[in-house]
Amino acid sequence: MKRHTDTSPLARQDGFSLVELMVVTALLSVILAAAYMAIDMVTVVSDGIMARNQAQDQGQLAVEKMVRELRMVQPTSDDKRFPVMEAKRVMFYADINHDGLLDRVTYTVSGSTLTRAVAYSGDIEPASTDFGPDSTPVKIAEVDPSVGTVFQYWNNGPGNTTPTTTTKQSDVMAVKISLTTAATSGSQKVAVAIPTTTVHMRANDQGLRD
Repeated sequence: MKRHTDTSPLARQDGFSLVELMVVTALLSVILAAAYMAIDMVTVVSDGIMARNQAQDQGQLAVEKMVRELRMVQPTSDDKRFPVMEAKRVMFYADINHDGLLDRVTYTVSGSTLTRAVAYSGDIEPASTDFGPDSTPVKIAEVDPSVGTVFQYWNNGPGNTTPTTTTKQSDVMAVKISLTTAATSGSQKVAVAIPTTTVHMRANDQGLRD
């Protein structure tokens, strides 16, 4: 008696062995892990670039604003221009809204925040320093809290051949700003040192030169 043998194409196909399936599964796991690591690395790099750009942009805008207003510093009748001269806080008088009256502007670095506040003179005479309360401080930029000195005050007036720091407000000819801003994107936080800027007071012909 002849034994019937199925010779159809489907019957002749061999399946995968258990070992082959395990090898394929292991290879797929390696490929997926490598792909995940690559995607994660791209995300980290992208977050770092975005955080750096944000920190740099906000730092440049903050410095530009401070420079613009510091250039408008004016003395009061008793020659006061900088009632507060600190490493992380500067207060000065300037006509920032161009109404012919002095206003009092304050920039403060506290913790990781740079803020700006203004006390407007209103109807007070320009020579007066009797201002109302400061406005609510507005955040200008996020900063690196480890930076110890943001503002330096320089004197290069008559008789001074070398620029020197000063603590006397009537002698201030320039203010040096050293700002390091920070920003966070995703898991990345980046600090960027903004190029140091020296602001020369417009009211003085003798200014500190970089």
